[in-house]
Amino acid sequence: MTKRGERKGGLQVDLDVERQLEQAVPNRAAQTWRQRYDADRVRVRVDVPEWVKGRLGELADHYGTSATQLGAFALAWWVLEHERGNEDLREVLADSLEVSRALRISRDVSLEEIVERLKALESGAQ
Repeated sequence: MTKRGERKGGLQVDLDVERQLEQAVPNRAAQTWRQRYDADRVRVRVDVPEWVKGRLGELADHYGTSATQLGAFALAWWVLEHERGNEDLREVLADSLEVSRALRISRDVSLEEIVERLKALESGAQ
């Protein structure tokens, strides 16, 4: 028997066609429910200190949910309290604003007062 060489071939997609397919808007009717769900979600990138991430993970485990879902809940709750006019929240936020050296934003938000309040809670609980 003769030895067959490595099979090469198959259809090669034209680069222009491949670029067009990457840029094409997908047909929602052809998507699975999961693909539609993922497409409709709004993802937000937030810089979070490690201690907040760690505590959020612990709380998520305690409640049997994900840190992402609990974080979304916490952000929504903060917005709700802000819109309700929660004076304590607004006062702490106003006290936490510092002049920023960044070009795109004028203020940075310091977490120092939040950390102090958490420490006070921990020491009061012990």
